[in-house]
Amino acid sequence: MAFALLNSKALITSMLTLCEPIVVEEVRRITLAASARYVAASARYVASSLKILYIEQSNQEF
Repeated sequence: MAFALLNSKALITSMLTLCEPIVVEEVRRITLAASARYVAASARYVASSLKILYIEQSNQEF
């Protein structure tokens, strides 16, 4: 979530610097998009870990 926090902070800082109102929907979109990326990365990591465990178990049976 660090990526989402950095982008959210950058957006808020930019809006405050330009004296624009902070739009909650824009901050929420950045956070949700980053969350989706992290979930996808986590799922890939778990899938590859399970594949490695399966291969190790298969090799031990022989």
